[in-house]
Amino acid sequence: MADREPHSIRLDPDVYSRFVEWVAETEGTKRGEIGRHVENALNEYIDHGREARIEEKVDQILARLSDQPATHTHKQRGSETVEKCRAIHRRVTDNHGTVIKTPDLERAIEDIAGADDRTLDKYKSMLKRRCLLFKHPNSPVWTPEEPKFIGWAETCIDNEPTTEVHDIVDEYGLEVDEYVNRAEEVVDA
Repeated sequence: MADREPHSIRLDPDVYSRFVEWVAETEGTKRGEIGRHVENALNEYIDHGREARIEEKVDQILARLSDQPATHTHKQRGSETVEKCRAIHRRVTDNHGTVIKTPDLERAIEDIAGADDRTLDKYKSMLKRRCLLFKHPNSPVWTPEEPKFIGWAETCIDNEPTTEVHDIVDEYGLEVDEYVNRAEEVVDA
């Protein structure tokens, strides 16, 4: 994410307005989020297209081998993924409070979304990008509380001279300036 560049493209103004409105509603802010969501949408579009073609071919091969009609196995839509992400968040915060061990988070992901390693990574990443959960920089624990995460991050940055702010906040889709502003609010509170 640190290697981002500005690009200029032409879009239907209505589509762009709806997109910006959706980003603002979803994230609570537009700053730093529009580009991140465009990037995520492009990656999802590119990966899903390739994934769907590969899956279709695999289904056809398996159908020929078993003389069964081809069926599609990948039907999950983005909104279902978001709902599962929210359900995982609710489960771990309801059951484990403000400090959540990684095995407890992984168990919730397995129960709600599946146990595949890619699924675990996908939901952990999504929880981070949406700032629903924050991982301790040096320990296998998570928290839903941004101030607690900022405390962990600041301690890590202070105690490890090679660690920089961007090393920690890039996973969350936060710009360094945005993190610094949030950290100052926590310190001032």
